Amino acid sequence: MMELIHDLAPGAQLYFHTAGSSAEEMAIGMQRLADAGCTIIVDDVSFFSEPIFQDGIIAQTVDRLTGQGIAFFGSAGNAGASSFEDNFRNSGRFLEDFFLPDDVDDEIRAFLGTGELMDFNPGPAVDVVQPITSLGAPLFFYWDNSSASATGGRVGAVHDYDIFLLDEDGAIITGTFDRNVVTGEPFEILAVPEEAVGLIIVNRTGANNFLKYIWRGPMTVFEFTDTQVGHSTVSGNHNAAGMITVAAAFYNNPEQNPESFTALSNTKVFFDTEGNRVTTTYLNKPNVTGIDGPNTSFF
Repeated sequence: MMELIHDLAPGAQLYFHTAGSSAEEMAIGMQRLADAGCTIIVDDVSFFSEPIFQDGIIAQTVDRLTGQGIAFFGSAGNAGASSFEDNFRNSGRFLEDFFLPDDVDDEIRAFLGTGELMDFNPGPAVDVVQPITSLGAPLFFYWDNSSASATGGRVGAVHDYDIFLLDEDGAIITGTFDRNVVTGEPFEILAVPEEAVGLIIVNRTGANNFLKYIWRGPMTVFEFTDTQVGHSTVSGNHNAAGMITVAAAFYNNPEQNPESFTALSNTKVFFDTEGNRVTTTYLNKPNVTGIDGPNTSFF
């Protein structure tokens, strides 16, 4: 990236700081660059554990420093339209009744727990299994609760959801098990193996939240895709109000159309940084488009 910046602005004085391995380390790195006198900061790193419906600590750092006159540019991301979102819809069917036959070991039954299944069908029929195919894509799952990491631990998740994946026989092969009310984070992550052909969402705490998941890589979702699939994927620090979010267009494309993988905009914001629910806003991202695909010593 610094080679590209040097090509565009050969007289600029350049500084580098690693993004680190966590949102906290990245926010510290941004502050160090600002303290060193940088007036423009560029990044292409996201942590998918950052809150998606609320400014996390990196986004808060971006907004604070842009208020001091520093310009931030960040990549929109490469998830394209690979997202699902909908409100949890009651099905009247429960995990322990639908997917756990009577002969399941009590220890396994206790481990999987209980909870109502999401009805994916917006019509009168009930459909608790979302058909999918995947080649090992990671999946990031969120719902509209405040994040403890965004509020300094003051207001965190009060609801708990899990996702389970099914094989062709309808058996559970993997899933998420975080106790989100304990962690304070309304977020789950899992890898979707090739043998997974179905997905179920389990509501552990009874509230009907707005749900969203994003996948990165080869995965296809079937059924009800006209309303539930193909929504925003700009997230985390790149959805900060102060961030100039950059889409990608291939350098040799005369029409400069964005790449198909460039993240879509209009991610909803439900909470302020104190954990208060606010009037839902949509930030129009990406803001600008830059080229990709040129030669560097790395690519």
